[in-house]
Amino acid sequence: MSTAAVARRPGPANETTRFTKVENPVARFRPGELYRLMAVRHGRKLPANDDGARFRDRLLDTLAMSGKDGRLRATNFLAFRCGWMSPAGREDAIEAAFRRRRFWTPEALGNDLGVTETEHARARIRTFRIAGMTDADMKAKRAVKEAARKRLERLQQRLEATPRVAIFADTHSTADWSAVELALRTVFSLTPIASAMDRLDFSGFAAIASAARCAAGRLPTQCGSLPAWA
Repeated sequence: MSTAAVARRPGPANETTRFTKVENPVARFRPGELYRLMAVRHGRKLPANDDGARFRDRLLDTLAMSGKDGRLRATNFLAFRCGWMSPAGREDAIEAAFRRRRFWTPEALGNDLGVTETEHARARIRTFRIAGMTDADMKAKRAVKEAARKRLERLQQRLEATPRVAIFADTHSTADWSAVELALRTVFSLTPIASAMDRLDFSGFAAIASAARCAAGRLPTQCGSLPAWA
């Protein structure tokens, strides 16, 4: 195993890990999450106290691992979010962060910042955890979410299943029953039993269609009655 591979291996969850590589994949997404957490907790600017200084240092640690634009992003962050710092203090803070190049593990960063469950959800955080959350806790939480997702999928499948009576109504509700009546009268008018067919009430076809639509879930006030001979 190479020395570089050992250097990049994360340490224990309650400690920070120092990487020899400047850019870290997780650190590319973490700055946005920290900015959202800052907005939830402090607003647009960090306070000039210990909490503000701790949050500043953790965000600088992340920006130092976020790629070639990290130094410029760190300069802008301190200028707009930490106006209580002097120019010399800003430069010193940036140099210290880029010199140590420290990457925080998900559990360690969540514990250090004291992230609550509400803050974690509101800031849409994915790269670090709620304070006090262990690997076992995360596994149990994922299992609960997966079970809920599967239940929702099964419910959606049941709701999307169309009853047979609804299929019949959808197929026949658009039928032109007056045209059917006219066709039957035309056919039977050419036969010897035309006089007998004249005594039939062809309006029953429309009543049958109305009853089928009612069976599919239409309002009772829209339902007609079946003809006596149906």
